[in-house]
Amino acid sequence: MLGRGGVLVGELWPCFHKVGVAPTSGVCSTDIVVIPPSQPSSFGFLPGHVPSVEFVDYTEAGCMCTRMQRTRWLAVGLVQRLTRDEMDTDGTVTLRTSIDGSNQSVVTVLPQSDYHRATEAHKTKAPVVMRGDLERAGQRWRLLNPSIEDVIASDDAPSDAERRLDS
Repeated sequence: MLGRGGVLVGELWPCFHKVGVAPTSGVCSTDIVVIPPSQPSSFGFLPGHVPSVEFVDYTEAGCMCTRMQRTRWLAVGLVQRLTRDEMDTDGTVTLRTSIDGSNQSVVTVLPQSDYHRATEAHKTKAPVVMRGDLERAGQRWRLLNPSIEDVIASDDAPSDAERRLDS
């Protein structure tokens, strides 16, 4: 049984962040968790907090729910954004690529050597070939266990060997 205003959470695939508010009292399926607001003031807090990445990760760690499958992925794309704190060696990279025929952004954290390659590719607008485990987290795509397989040089740009000969 659920009461009007209860927060409904999809338990089967929590990584999809399915959260809603019950418009009426009633009965729901067993793969839905009902969180009744204990106080009227918590009503605004729960629907905003329950779908957060932190809450879903915490929930998944302690449940026997079905986990979102990760797909081993290889794709070509352009480095869209680079961020790295001064004290870090690893850096966050956003790759613009095609997933299922649609342009998408994929965020990943690269180790120092691959981050350097991504930086160079970004400067020259060269496409990169990345491999890793593609995972959907809410509305976003993440690439876990990433590596840059290749940077595709432009026909106009001199190759590494040509640059070494010129110097």
